[in-house]
Amino acid sequence: MLGDHMAVIAHKTSEGKLIATKVINLTTLLGTWRSLEATMRIEDGGVLHKFYEAAIDSTNNGGVQSEWNIFNGKLVLGEDTFDVYLLNADSLLVENTFGIYAFERERK
Repeated sequence: MLGDHMAVIAHKTSEGKLIATKVINLTTLLGTWRSLEATMRIEDGGVLHKFYEAAIDSTNNGGVQSEWNIFNGKLVLGEDTFDVYLLNADSLLVENTFGIYAFERERK
């Protein structure tokens, strides 16, 4: 969407053209994401809130506060680094050395 913030990894072709090899829409990444084990709220400015019980109401200010960022095309959540395989309006799939994690966007 117009005005969305993006993280882009690109390389130059032999003809000198830039080609995007990975694009992550940072605006779409913002929000509250819920999995079977945990809930996390990703906020603008690099703020991350982790809630370790999915039943906790993630609208409160509790949870563990940490940071998130994008580094070399990977999503860094606190001290964990993930490859982003799917990011759309309601789904987030990430993978690290421990496995694949599926999140759905929490609706209000």
